[in-house]
Amino acid sequence: MLERRHFNIHSDCLCVLCSSREIECIDHLFLSCPFSVDCWNKLNIQWDLHIPIDERLYRAKQNFQEPWFMETFIFATWTIWNLRNDIIFDRRPHSFSLWCRNFRSTAPLQICRMKKSVKPRLAFGWTQCSPLNFLSAVLCPLYSELSAPCLVLVLVLVLLR
Repeated sequence: MLERRHFNIHSDCLCVLCSSREIECIDHLFLSCPFSVDCWNKLNIQWDLHIPIDERLYRAKQNFQEPWFMETFIFATWTIWNLRNDIIFDRRPHSFSLWCRNFRSTAPLQICRMKKSVKPRLAFGWTQCSPLNFLSAVLCPLYSELSAPCLVLVLVLVLLR
């Protein structure tokens, strides 16, 4: 992307998140990069890389089976993008655990930006989309190293939004 805009901040246009020597493009950076694949696997989202992007999103959303797929997708891609920018512009090291930590800190803060059709059910536990479902589907895989009292605190923060 930087090369296309003639903004050469680093010596080549290869992906900085992996060692595959692939040219950084949107498809590679967010979906097929081994680093990104690990991020998506952590969220239980798998991508069929052999089909067009619109069909990929549709199938991943169907497989996710929760109403907050797009929000999760946006949080995850935003976190990948910020990590990539930290590497390029600030020369910061990256790791999968850093991505998890950044996602954990971003996701609860972004709940207030969710579309209204999802947000009330999340905030008040109506129908099938309770905060507990949200935690188990999205946050619990990322909070697996936390103790039960910490998870209760996260649940309370979600309920208070």
